[in-house]
Amino acid sequence: MKKLIFSIVFMGIVFSSYAQKVIRLDEVTMELSSEALKLDPDSHALTVSIPEKYTGHFNESPLRFVRENFDIQKFIAANRDSDYDIYEVSFKTNKGDLKVKFNEQGELLTSHQVFKNVKMPYETTVSILKQNPNYSIVGNKHIASSRNSWVLDKEFYKIKLRNGSKSKNIKVNLDKSGMGKIAAM
Repeated sequence: MKKLIFSIVFMGIVFSSYAQKVIRLDEVTMELSSEALKLDPDSHALTVSIPEKYTGHFNESPLRFVRENFDIQKFIAANRDSDYDIYEVSFKTNKGDLKVKFNEQGELLTSHQVFKNVKMPYETTVSILKQNPNYSIVGNKHIASSRNSWVLDKEFYKIKLRNGSKSKNIKVNLDKSGMGKIAAM
């Protein structure tokens, strides 16, 4: 009986150790064909729908994702015949979108991003709920923009709070550290 119990415990340890293997995932890369990089003749812009398998990486840091995965020089080369000074590219997911504008040399001019119902920093969430007792957060929008830089200049949340039949909207500005300061109620 001792051997049976010892064998079962030993097998349990062996099987659980095999279940702890680390799985390495391949690096995320997104490749677009030159035909997919053509501007829409009506809007003079390119819209890229981010595939579902890339949305997590994109939503984490949209500007970094574009910088690492979108070849602006390839895009400009594909549209060389159209004589534009500014190229507008929109990246869309189910949570929101990022619009970027590039000049003819491929330098970033502006970016504007809007995402709905994203996870807010913990400290910001706690601060909002402490300042608004009996309210709960029912939705938010994360809005950010930059000018002539890959670093965000302006970043804030628009948050909807509800307490029974009462609701209110607040705006929370984020500083460089990611901490939020309630700007309006």
